[in-house]
Amino acid sequence: MIVEGSDLTVNVTITENGSALNISGATVTLLYNPPSGIEGEWTPTVISAPAGTVKYVITKEDNTLIGEYRVWAKVVKADLSVLITGASVFYVNRAGTVGA
Repeated sequence: MIVEGSDLTVNVTITENGSALNISGATVTLLYNPPSGIEGEWTPTVISAPAGTVKYVITKEDNTLIGEYRVWAKVVKADLSVLITGASVFYVNRAGTVGA
């Protein structure tokens, strides 16, 4: 949970069949579904391609709506096959409130 208007750094390890996926030569996009229901995408920074790790800083401009956000990764591999990961959820609350 984060407070409306706060920045949040998201670190993601992309896995396939339970193991970290080497994303060398791949294109990674973080897809998101905010409380408005209008999906969008963010371009993360690769931390380690062999370890499948990326990060994205969700800025206060990215989280202006109160409620549940779902985020998942889309990976277009070097062979052009596509992997969509399972979604992760975070909540944005108004300052001074607790819970979703």
